[in-house]
Amino acid sequence: GGRDRERDRDRDRDPPPKKTAKHWLRPHIKVRIIDASYKGGKYYLKKGRVEDVITRGVCSVQSEDGKLHSEIQQSQLETVLPKSGGTVMVLGGEHV
Repeated sequence: GGRDRERDRDRDRDPPPKKTAKHWLRPHIKVRIIDASYKGGKYYLKKGRVEDVITRGVCSVQSEDGKLHSEIQQSQLETVLPKSGGTVMVLGGEHV
């Protein structure tokens, strides 16, 4: 009836669902700081380890020099691949 047509017409007008950012931060994973402006570039491309995930997308990282960096955004980081034969953690995809 008319109700079905109205519902179909409304469904056609719905915007596509928005893609949300994937949150991959986990404690103890190795990361690299890729934000060239962080701390004046002193830590650009330096490696560290996620010590704590504070909120989704925000963490604290201990750099290789032992300093603890608080409230680093996930967007300022990238994951570091382990050496051949090293331990791997799946952070996204259908196997999580």
